[in-house]
Amino acid sequence: MGNKVNSSASLDLRNNNLYVGSDSDNLTCLDNRDGTFKWAYKTGGDVRTTPAIYEDKVVFGSNDGTQYILNKYTGNPELTYNPGTYLFNSPITSSSVVYGDVIFFAGNDGYLYSLDGDKLNTPISVFVYYIIIVIIVVLAVIIGLITFIKRRRK
Repeated sequence: MGNKVNSSASLDLRNNNLYVGSDSDNLTCLDNRDGTFKWAYKTGGDVRTTPAIYEDKVVFGSNDGTQYILNKYTGNPELTYNPGTYLFNSPITSSSVVYGDVIFFAGNDGYLYSLDGDKLNTPISVFVYYIIIVIIVVLAVIIGLITFIKRRRK
């Protein structure tokens, strides 16, 4: 695995896959019959969550603050969602729960999130509005400073 494993493994008996995350920033898929490596997906942080399996997908969170939905056969990403939008990033250390087509997970930011696993689209994060407010405040301060400097020069 290349590093510590703090993730519990998930077993898919339909296709003999074992999915497990590691502190080497990977979700790895192994053949549960003989341990043969099938694929690995590299994230931007440790994967300490237990992967959830539904339909032809595997779902997990990473310490990079992103929730990943991968094709369970190929490891190709079908959706990635970062609710903190990078500026307010928070690790996702809770394991995902799938109920029907809804994926639930929580971040270390104290929020519970849900995604529509059927449509594979993501909502606008509340943090986007925070970023807009920060940008407006910074621009207002810059404009205020420029105005102040121009008045002092006159």
